[in-house]
Amino acid sequence: MEVRLDGGFGVEVKRDILGVKGLDALLKKEGLVVFRDVKLEPSDEEAVMKRLPWDNMAKMKDLSGPYNAAGTGIIERRNAKGEIVGCARWKLPDFPMIQIQGSGEIVNHYEVADGELISKWSTREFHTDGPHDTPKCTYPPVATSMYCIETPNTGGQTLFADSRRAFCNLDDETKILALSLDVIYDHRFRPMLEDGCRAIPISNDKAMVDDEKTPITNRWPLVILDRDSQPALYLGPAFSRCLIERSSGKRWNAEESQAFLGKLMRIATTNVYEHTWKKNDFIIW
Repeated sequence: MEVRLDGGFGVEVKRDILGVKGLDALLKKEGLVVFRDVKLEPSDEEAVMKRLPWDNMAKMKDLSGPYNAAGTGIIERRNAKGEIVGCARWKLPDFPMIQIQGSGEIVNHYEVADGELISKWSTREFHTDGPHDTPKCTYPPVATSMYCIETPNTGGQTLFADSRRAFCNLDDETKILALSLDVIYDHRFRPMLEDGCRAIPISNDKAMVDDEKTPITNRWPLVILDRDSQPALYLGPAFSRCLIERSSGKRWNAEESQAFLGKLMRIATTNVYEHTWKKNDFIIW
C-alpha cells in the first residue's frame, strides 16, 4: 500500500522494504519514498541501495558522502580525544557506503571509533545532495537514503522539495536562462538567510577574498536531466561560488549568483514535505 505525502510528491510505502519490488521505478516516479518503523541492519541498508543503479567501478569509500573534511561551520565531528576529524571517519568500517550523520555521542556503533557529532545548524539550508563535493572519480548521487536510529526530544524535521516540479514552475524566460548556466562549487560553507534559499549577502570584494582561500571543487549544470530525461534544478547555494554562462564563459559575481539561486530555490520550496523523524524511519530520495 502506498500513501501520498503532503506537499504533492512522494509516497509512504506501508510494506516491508526488503520485499518491495520495483523500488527503482517507484523512486524515479515519486522522487521520495518513506518507510516507517522498519528494523534494518547496515547490511540491509546497503542491499536496498544497491537495488538502485550505482557505480561499481568506483572505490567503495567514494560511494557515499558527504566527503569533505569537517570545519565548514555546520557540523563538527570530534573523536574521543576531542580532535576535529573528517567526514570519512564516520563511515562504518564494514559498510563504507554507510556514514553516520546527526548530532550526539557515538559509542560502540558497528566498530566506528567513539566520538561526538556536534550540529551547528541554526537556519534552514536547502540543497541538492552532492554537487559541491562528489569526487571527480565518480558521478553525482543517484539517490540519498537515511535511516533514523535516535531522535531529539524536539525539532529534527527535514524539509523536502521536488526539483523537477520546480523547473516546470519557472516562466519560459527563466527556464532558458537557467538552462544556459553552470554552477561553480567549493568547500566553503556560506551562512544562509533564515529561509534557507540563498547565502547571506556580502560585498563582492569580500567574496573574492574568501574565494581565493578555497579551491574550486566542481562545476555542474544548474539544470540536469534525471534518469527519465526530465529537467530538474541542481543547486546548493551554501557551497556555490558563482554562476557561469556556459557559452561565453562569463562569470556572474557572488551577489548576482546568489540572488538568482535564491529566486530558483524559493520557487522550488513553495511546496515542501516536512518529515518529522521517528526511530526506524527509512527514507530514500
